[in-house]
Amino acid sequence: MSERRRRSGKALRSLSDKGADVAQLVEHSLGKGEVTGSIPVISSRVWCGREASLVNITMGEPVSRAPFQQAGIGIEKREEFAQLRAALERIFSQQSMEGFLKLLKRKGVPIRDFHRVLHEKLLEQVDRDLAKSSRSAQQWYDALSVADQAQVREFYLTALEAADLPLRERFKQLYRYY
Repeated sequence: MSERRRRSGKALRSLSDKGADVAQLVEHSLGKGEVTGSIPVISSRVWCGREASLVNITMGEPVSRAPFQQAGIGIEKREEFAQLRAALERIFSQQSMEGFLKLLKRKGVPIRDFHRVLHEKLLEQVDRDLAKSSRSAQQWYDALSVADQAQVREFYLTALEAADLPLRERFKQLYRYY
């Protein structure tokens, strides 16, 4: 055995006597944060001798919890946004929603594919006011900023999910995710 190997073996044994095994364990589990649930907590494993226990430290949890409230994002192009949102509200009213879902089913358009709904002018086919306006839904949408477009998509998807359960059941093939 070479002198170098013998010295490194001695060094490793002396380090292991001084807790190198802990360092190796930490190295082994780096980047493997423990998931304890949907509530944000910091968790890690604390090694005491040979036994491990899971320690959770809540992130500055106040004495009384306030409900989560999403930060509002300001609308940049109010007129365009208002036109498109008003059209979507009319389409998702109880009087029009069923007709919209039937149209999606007949055209074979996935319910959550908002860009295809715009491209195929399906909103205009359901909403007369939008059809009579100076612009198509796609043009109103394209005139929006990226942040405003995201809010329109979010409104569209939220309105879809807010449909009455009996209506969703009748169009369950449209509502499925696969």
